[in-house]
Amino acid sequence: MRRTIPWTLLMMLLAAGLWVLGCENEDDDSADDDVSDDDDDDTGDDDDTGDDDDTGDDDDSADDDDSADDDDDDDTVAPVDAQTMIDKTYFIDLSSGSYTPAALEPLLLGMAPTTYGMIFSALSIDEGNNVYTMRLGGGVDMETGGDWDDWVQSPESATADIPGVWANPSFSIGPIPDLVLTLGTSQVYIANTTFTGNYIADGTAVEDFIMDTLVDTTVFDDLAGEAHGYNCTLMGALGFPCQTCPGGANAGEDYCLPVVGSTITCPELTGLVMTEVIP
Repeated sequence: MRRTIPWTLLMMLLAAGLWVLGCENEDDDSADDDVSDDDDDDTGDDDDTGDDDDTGDDDDSADDDDSADDDDDDDTVAPVDAQTMIDKTYFIDLSSGSYTPAALEPLLLGMAPTTYGMIFSALSIDEGNNVYTMRLGGGVDMETGGDWDDWVQSPESATADIPGVWANPSFSIGPIPDLVLTLGTSQVYIANTTFTGNYIADGTAVEDFIMDTLVDTTVFDDLAGEAHGYNCTLMGALGFPCQTCPGGANAGEDYCLPVVGSTITCPELTGLVMTEVIP
């Protein structure tokens, strides 16, 4: 089913080394290689409880494989109290993200609004079944440049309730097959859209938000006064070919560009609880 939502969602569309040094000793005498106070097999050096494989250094709970250090590969994002995240509302701050294709990033960041745009909340979280339901809609800052608590939900933007996957504190939504966004007086079609993000422990933001989608580029062609396919030709020359649009006004035409927005921060809109808006 096609939903109409603000164009801001589009703007999200558009990036230890371990050096192991081993050495060998030259002789086999009792004063060098095999003594308990010196080289390879001793309790005070390489394989002992005070150095390489001990509880105070390399493989211990305070260093490489633990949750209290930053230089290992086993760190995990801290879980949250899922039920306290329900009904908290967040603004998708597209200006905070990075975009691929990178050639579009200056344009997208320049166009990304900070006083209106896409908002979302957790309508429900079922931890037992790992189900997360997102309510997606539009929001407006009633005082330009004001605080996050100056935002309200737009009554003109239809909401969409979209089920996804919950893996505390992360969620994944989509792919959403068909969305229509409003960009000024223009309609923008996007397809096969997915969202992922991580709640921070106190619920004041969702971080590492990612949007992966296909966007119909013809609206940008129109804005530039060019024939349809103009932007796809430019992106194709840079190694980012357009794909066939699965729906919308240009279904079957090769005008849809894969775009990813990542590392996007979504601040909480304090006190705002989203309600359903029927198109």
